[in-house]
Amino acid sequence: MSRDQIKYDEVSQALSGARLGTYLRYSKNDVAGAFQLHHVNAQLAASFWEPLELFEVVLRNRLADCLTQTFGSNWPVQPVFARVITKEARSILEEGIQDAQRAKGEAVTTDDIVSSLKFAFWEKILNKKLHNLIWKSTLPSRYPLFGRDAEALRMELQTATHQIRCFRNRVAHHEPIINEDLWRQYKRIHRILRYSFPGLASWLNSCQTVQQGLDQLKSVLAGFVDVARPFSAQVHRILSGAPHAAKRQDTGAVLARERPFMC
Repeated sequence: MSRDQIKYDEVSQALSGARLGTYLRYSKNDVAGAFQLHHVNAQLAASFWEPLELFEVVLRNRLADCLTQTFGSNWPVQPVFARVITKEARSILEEGIQDAQRAKGEAVTTDDIVSSLKFAFWEKILNKKLHNLIWKSTLPSRYPLFGRDAEALRMELQTATHQIRCFRNRVAHHEPIINEDLWRQYKRIHRILRYSFPGLASWLNSCQTVQQGLDQLKSVLAGFVDVARPFSAQVHRILSGAPHAAKRQDTGAVLARERPFMC
């Protein structure tokens, strides 16, 4: 039995053969390659935690501001708000209030509740039904650099939130993400942040490590003479649109001059 086979047997027992089998299919049963891909997948997932955190926190703060403007500072416990949102959103809201009360006691603040709400809540309330009541008059001032009408903004936020939430869940559950268009996901996060806080978006651009992870993935894939398809074609097509980390470092120097603080 080879050294790689011994390692594979041990790791497959720990992580499950089914999980590593995904990477073996991608590497066409190259054991060392499967380990490399698993490692790169973990590094790419880690590189997204800060962008995902910024997206979710900024989104919920912007939307909470809109709700405060419409329903008052204690909007989470306002009966009128509970009546206008969907049953699913209302269930998530009630759960968030209960979680905040368990953590903070009965005297919870709106901020306590906002930080306890699931990501899905914000997606659910960005629906067309609430556009005239809430979003038409409040969203444009929170995303001043969007440049189009409030309805287009609401739709883009709802779509982006759904896509990013689903991606966030895959990252959180340690699923394979190396066959996804990761640079497109990053650009989506960056674009939404830029609509509100261009300085924050520039700072993120100068700090992000997604591109280094993609360069590493390119390097690993380049070592496979005959990578399994359609994975090979899909990933190489995706990666061809992602700039090299070295190229980003050139633009990073310009971005660094714009930002007032460091990572």
